[in-house]
Amino acid sequence: MKTIDPNLPSQPTRPSAGLWAWLPLLAGLGLPVAAADEGARLAMDHGCLNCHWSHSHSSPTMSHLAEKMARKGDQPAALQHVLDEMRHEGNIHGHRMVSDETALAILKWLAQGGK
Repeated sequence: MKTIDPNLPSQPTRPSAGLWAWLPLLAGLGLPVAAADEGARLAMDHGCLNCHWSHSHSSPTMSHLAEKMARKGDQPAALQHVLDEMRHEGNIHGHRMVSDETALAILKWLAQGGK
């Protein structure tokens, strides 16, 4: 017989609206679905939205980062330049915790329109 823990909420909990509010934008980006899904998944899995959410006051938003990356382009040299900036400017714990390969994949997704 299954017992119910009285300390658990009776209704399933939802993720923060801020986390999911930008995901519908992916449908209209014109990116291949797999690339958009992978970029979004990596950004969510690595906590990018913890700081770069749509109403952030202390960090650039994902939209701002996508605009910046679109101007720089998705060529390997441009992506590497932004990665180098990300690694060397500031001492941001979250940036240090993401591998170069993952960071470059997220940057490429942003350069291709991810918001």
